[in-house]
Amino acid sequence: MNHPSASLRLESYQRLIEISLDLASTLEINPLLKRIVTAAAELSNAEAASILLYDAEKQRLLFECSTDEKNLQPLKKIEIPLESVAGWVVVNKTLAIIPDVHADPRYYQPVEDKVPFPTRTMIAVPLIAKNRTVGVLEVLNK
Repeated sequence: MNHPSASLRLESYQRLIEISLDLASTLEINPLLKRIVTAAAELSNAEAASILLYDAEKQRLLFECSTDEKNLQPLKKIEIPLESVAGWVVVNKTLAIIPDVHADPRYYQPVEDKVPFPTRTMIAVPLIAKNRTVGVLEVLNK
């Protein structure tokens, strides 16, 4: 008997395989990051996703890519401090699941003040390369 959740899980696994093959064939960074945020939003059933890259020298994060193309330029102008959720993820090298961002003192409100996208929930995952955290993938409003 074909169970609906098993079928959905199989579709998700198949989509992950497609994405990983696609990512392995992409050498340019911007299309690669765009595919990652698109896949993250799609697979998690979220309203949006973004990637912030970590600037270790300046101890901050900067938005690099988002599924919300129209607000990407204003996002790129915002420096995210290490005291934020994304900063906490970088420092601790672990994911953060925030069921209500407005109840979390680490939530960096200036982002929502500058971009007309209401954030309610967040999952933030560290992006690690060669044992260094290079950024954070955020999925919003799952």
